[in-house]
Amino acid sequence: TSQALDRPFFAIAAALFGRAHPAAAAGVSRALAAVAEDGASREDRLSATVALGLVRNAYAMGVARRLFAGDKDAMVQGYAAEALALYGDATVKDRLLAIVRDEPQEWVRYQAAQALGVLADPALIAPLVDAMAASKSAAVTAALAAALGEIGDKDAIPLLFALARAKGRSQTLRERALGALGRLAEEDLRTWPSIYRDGFNFTASTPGLDIATRIY
Repeated sequence: TSQALDRPFFAIAAALFGRAHPAAAAGVSRALAAVAEDGASREDRLSATVALGLVRNAYAMGVARRLFAGDKDAMVQGYAAEALALYGDATVKDRLLAIVRDEPQEWVRYQAAQALGVLADPALIAPLVDAMAASKSAAVTAALAAALGEIGDKDAIPLLFALARAKGRSQTLRERALGALGRLAEEDLRTWPSIYRDGFNFTASTPGLDIATRIY
């Protein structure tokens, strides 16, 4: 019954409730899985799919892996990739890199790039740089730049600085590169890892939480 913009908030709230109250986690997982797989609208499915990554239990991740591997909706596959990354499932790393390189649908490549940033694995620095060099999509390249910032490895600074100054590149890419430099300097600005990690204090105000509140 909520408007489309409200749906992600309800799905994320349900997932975090399941995390905070283990006795409710199984029921929350089943409810989100049902919507993710058979929701009445794409918006409902997408909201429930990414929320599966916040429940962080084996059942939710089994559903996310199934959606990632074979859902007919490319957008659902992309959100499932982010759910798996939020869970910290490093086994999807190689598959995500392959999607960024080879997937014909730009949106799925974009979501995979974002998911790689959520994984925050320093070993991804070199593959992300290679993927940026090969990318022909401004949106995907921008997401890869943001992923470098989420990883937080200062070895990425020269590349991001060059992108931010590249007047021949798109405004979106330059802005993402600047944002990534900011995240490298301030851990609280690394939105996904800082807000959704275990033990995060949801009552505290941080720069990252303030930014996420304005964005979402």
